[in-house]
Amino acid sequence: MNWVAPSEKDAATATLEKNLWDAADQFRANSGLKSQEYSASVLGLIFLRFAEVRFSVQRATLLKQAETGCSSRRSLGEGGRVDDPAAYQATGAAYPAVSAATFKQAELLMPPELLLQKFGDVTVPIAEQIHVLQSNIQNLRQTRDLLLPRLLSGQVNIREN
Repeated sequence: MNWVAPSEKDAATATLEKNLWDAADQFRANSGLKSQEYSASVLGLIFLRFAEVRFSVQRATLLKQAETGCSSRRSLGEGGRVDDPAAYQATGAAYPAVSAATFKQAELLMPPELLLQKFGDVTVPIAEQIHVLQSNIQNLRQTRDLLLPRLLSGQVNIREN
């Protein structure tokens, strides 16, 4: 399934785009969140919609193949039935030559336990520091958002001694 952006906007596309922007504005205005704080949720919803469309297309294909009697195991996936989860597995969507079977056959190299321990000794403190710094950044943002309007309105004065 290839999606290509239309060269010109038709009325339906323009209406959809306007509705999406209006919804984003409402979400921003009513939630009190900044875009970076809700972007993951929005991207998650977009992904779920994408997955739903892909599922619907595959289900329609499986139903059509079942009706026409064209239900070879290869054409319907491993299970070959509409209600079989294996029939909905990707068959190399991004790279047609790479499928689930390719990954199952691939060898996985595991580093020695000592190397894994040394890697953890170095990276775990870094990850913990990242978490602490992200918390500090969030606290600083909240403090800024609380104090800056008060400072600009004159409710708070900063005096040098």
